[in-house]
Amino acid sequence: MFTPPSSYASLSPAARLVAQAYGVIAPHELPATRCRTLLAEADVRLLGKRLAIEGVRAAINELVEAGMVARRPGNGVVAVSQWWLALTRVAHQEGNLE
Repeated sequence: MFTPPSSYASLSPAARLVAQAYGVIAPHELPATRCRTLLAEADVRLLGKRLAIEGVRAAINELVEAGMVARRPGNGVVAVSQWWLALTRVAHQEGNLE
């Protein structure tokens, strides 16, 4: 069983889900609105509810601060390359890769 780094474990639950999405689609960038849509289309939920755009934006801010994602010119956000594999493995382990 894969154990993610402690910096991932210290994230809020919403930030973990958003981080997984960015890890799975890396190296492609994705604006917050499209990330929210991607999570909704995959039926990924937090406490039984889909994430609202405000929650996705707050999660992105948390991930930028943690150094897991980076903002691109315009509205794009992309996972930092050192995190691609770990975030994808966590998404798979938690059943969010389908």
